Amino acid sequence: MMTSALSMMLAANKMSGGDNLNRSTTNQYLSEFLNSLNTSGLQLFKLQLKVWCSIILLRNIAPKVGLCNGTRLIVVKCALRVIETRILTGDKFGNLCLILRILLSPSSKDLPFHMTRSQFSGLTYAMTINKLLG
Repeated sequence: MMTSALSMMLAANKMSGGDNLNRSTTNQYLSEFLNSLNTSGLQLFKLQLKVWCSIILLRNIAPKVGLCNGTRLIVVKCALRVIETRILTGDKFGNLCLILRILLSPSSKDLPFHMTRSQFSGLTYAMTINKLLG
């Protein structure tokens, strides 16, 4: 059981739409609405982490250092703009590394505007299933 303090990591949302996006369009969407969006390809706006919890990378950040898509990490320290982690998988097992926010865009084209969200990697959930065939 993890007894460390809970760190709240908030994302930053940005709307863009090229020439079609004007001031009246950006004022039309409240930040609360953008924060509540939960489409595929985006992390949650609020990410709650504890020290020693497991996270997984969603993008290739630095393959030479072992920070690739799907790499599992454990949180060592949470700061305001960076997370200090230790690599749990691959040939770089045990190395310390710093994770910055990742720019993510929704894969869904249902929104009338284009947005990007800057957020850290997501929490990892795992479950062991033992099956007996008989």
